[in-house]
Amino acid sequence: MIRSVLASLLAVGVLAGCATVPPRVLATRTPPMPVVAVTAQVDEPVAFPLTQIADGSSSASPTESATPSAPTDTPTPPAPEPSAPASPEPTTEPVDCSKAKCVALTLDDGPVPQTAKVLDLLKKLDVKATFFVLGEMAKAHPKIVQRIVREGHAVGNHSWSHPEFWKCSKASIRKQLTKTNRLLTHLGATPTLMRPPFGEWDARVAKISRKLGLAGILWDVDPLDWKSRNTKKVVKSVLRKVKPGSIILTHDTLKTTRKAYPAIIKKLRAKGYVFVTVPELLAGELHAGGRYSNA
Repeated sequence: MIRSVLASLLAVGVLAGCATVPPRVLATRTPPMPVVAVTAQVDEPVAFPLTQIADGSSSASPTESATPSAPTDTPTPPAPEPSAPASPEPTTEPVDCSKAKCVALTLDDGPVPQTAKVLDLLKKLDVKATFFVLGEMAKAHPKIVQRIVREGHAVGNHSWSHPEFWKCSKASIRKQLTKTNRLLTHLGATPTLMRPPFGEWDARVAKISRKLGLAGILWDVDPLDWKSRNTKKVVKSVLRKVKPGSIILTHDTLKTTRKAYPAIIKKLRAKGYVFVTVPELLAGELHAGGRYSNA
């Protein structure tokens, strides 16, 4: 009996191709060295727009802080069948980030049901953001993904289930990204951005991303919202670290972070900042397989 159970567990690990870490371990792990602002790193730059590529065939330490796998305070309901793709609403006049103090607000690991309230807030305040969604969460909440697209926000690929890429095989990394790309495309998004879980970017991830037409988006402002779970600390951290061209990392799956969004938006606007999507912030600079942490 024991042998059969062990054999089953081993088979699951082999098929998955990734090593997983319990959330408690991830939440207490010491954050690695912060991301250094970088320019694009590509072997063979491929300018956007890019076509979707189907499945096909030196680990490095994660950059910035290691956030828990899909931190959330909301249970995931059974996955409904995805409905028809969404059509984006007309966009407003583009912002010239060479002249304006642009920043990109990014939201990771969703969507969750409460993401709808975040979208209400963003619409009310006329803010465009970038959502790096998990495939399994998009499958559970397809209508929210369609609304994100319809209301003019950018949607990026954050993998299917948030594994640690540095413990994954190349085939598993590719599957995590291609499976999510297919679902997002079905829901009306056009994935050209990806954010590796935990910021784990290396030569393997760069090569796979380039073949899939995805630019790697990291960040330079991390309020460690997953760690503090404190709204005031999140707001204070963002205000202290932000600068023109910043990419701000947050998690809309966390109640304390959702509470922080109104203050973050209001206070940054008072300082003259303009909120744009990542593609707007890095207009003309994005290339598949490149890695970006700010403008």
